[in-house]
Amino acid sequence: MNIVLLGATGNLGEQALYLLNRYQDRFQVKGMSAKKNAEKLGELMDLFRAERFYLSEFQTGDSRQVDRPEDLITPDTDHVMVLDHGMGCLSAIRKAISMKKRVSIANKELLIAHGQEVLSLARETGAVIIPLDSE
Repeated sequence: MNIVLLGATGNLGEQALYLLNRYQDRFQVKGMSAKKNAEKLGELMDLFRAERFYLSEFQTGDSRQVDRPEDLITPDTDHVMVLDHGMGCLSAIRKAISMKKRVSIANKELLIAHGQEVLSLARETGAVIIPLDSE
């Protein structure tokens, strides 16, 4: 299963990556994002051999860096894990849902503000939304 992980360097991202690492025979991390921790994200990119990344705070010059978080999601993406906070990942969620991807969301703030839109779009497309508890 090909995974895109939004919020890879945070606490939830670390926990998810720990599990994904234990089951590398089942999961391939294709893309990941972070707000600004380029060093840690680079280490994770190497460890998981991810193909692309997004940093919201700055450009690195690395050819694997994409311009927008939604650019991480490609036709070969099976599952998007939204483990960051804030609204910066809404466009990526919309794209994943429009492509009928499975989306796990641990971002309560986003669900409160845009939950009705997200669920409505998922119903229209047949995408699966999985709420995650970040506590």
